[in-house]
Amino acid sequence: CTATSENWAAWGGGMQVAGGAATLTAVEVDGCVASSRLYQALGGGVQVEGGTLEMRGGGVRNCTATSELYSAYGGGVQMSGASYVVTLLDLAMRANVASSGGTALAVGAHASAAFFSAAALRIEPDCAAPPGTSLIHSASPHFPLALRGLRVEGCAATSPIDATLLTCAETFASSLYGERGACGLGAACVDVPVADGSPLTTPHCSCI
Repeated sequence: CTATSENWAAWGGGMQVAGGAATLTAVEVDGCVASSRLYQALGGGVQVEGGTLEMRGGGVRNCTATSELYSAYGGGVQMSGASYVVTLLDLAMRANVASSGGTALAVGAHASAAFFSAAALRIEPDCAAPPGTSLIHSASPHFPLALRGLRVEGCAATSPIDATLLTCAETFASSLYGERGACGLGAACVDVPVADGSPLTTPHCSCI
């Protein structure tokens, strides 16, 4: 599966969502490429420009976004545009490559009608990637991403996260849960570590 262009952009090597709605359950996107010589390449595996995408289970593996003379983001999944809803649940993302960053996941500039959330992502970097190539990239790093229960395996130390992640309380205080929030009035949401003293948290939050 390949999206390639000599003189223009290449988006979505395996799949592109540019409107409507798509739900993928236990689907494996493997070995796909978005490649351009002169312009940008986005989403080696999956690219979302608009509409709604839910991916539950399955994985995005061994996919590549590459450009010879321009930027390339989102080896696994990339999303951009003014209006979309993307939900990723229990997804494995392994050995994806993007020459500019966001080897697993890349999010374009924040837009008021663009919504992204994820839980229980398992990311394993390509250990052959140049040190410092980001695993997760956001074009608006000051705007936190709702990503719960992230697990990074393998050579994670050389693959930083170029994005800000929401805390548990911030996630459930968002407009997605209304005025009462996920825990109701008079209660607060707190992060649940995967083990005592661990900086990593589960996809679930505790109400206190």
